[in-house]
Amino acid sequence: MNGDMAEPDPALLPLDHPTPPHLEEAFNNLVASVEDWKGHNANHFGPLLWHGRCKVTGSRQPHRVKTYELYIFARIFLALRQTTRTVATRVTKYEGCKCLTAALESQTVLKLRGRIYFANVIGVTKAPSGRVLIRWVSDEAIEDLELWSDEDDAVTEKCYELIEDGARRSASFRDALWARKYYHNNTELHDLNVELLESWVWVDDDADGLDGS
Repeated sequence: MNGDMAEPDPALLPLDHPTPPHLEEAFNNLVASVEDWKGHNANHFGPLLWHGRCKVTGSRQPHRVKTYELYIFARIFLALRQTTRTVATRVTKYEGCKCLTAALESQTVLKLRGRIYFANVIGVTKAPSGRVLIRWVSDEAIEDLELWSDEDDAVTEKCYELIEDGARRSASFRDALWARKYYHNNTELHDLNVELLESWVWVDDDADGLDGS
């Protein structure tokens, strides 16, 4: 779930609002906890709008469901997983020998497993089951994604509202990006993108998986 293709220049999508005060602590904890940002800068994502836990499945690995910590910003949403690592908090070297001792401590960190810029999202709708259905453009292909919460329908509805709104706000940037990237390099894919933008229909091909890389 890596939609890096359309990472926008921050100047192209200006911030409408700062991160709400009640989410500032969550944002700061996120920045401090992510083990590897993979070259991204969280300050370029726009304000944090919501975070919570959701189940996700996508088109890369059918029927494989994973649970992620989801963070939805103004320009992007992130899927992260908690993991623990062992670090040395104190290392002691004994005089006159090569022996070392270390005090070890387990720390909880977040691994960035997926990210999709809203400029890459070309369709958002709700399935009869209530799941959020997302169609987006990766670096290689058009892909499908589903996300939902088994614990709280309000969480699923909130995700739908924020992702749909983010995709709508990014539509003009997305159109300009595709015109530049695909028109010259891949006429067939460009034509398909235009068709999907004009009349988007969810196609359930029973290939909804996510490898989480």
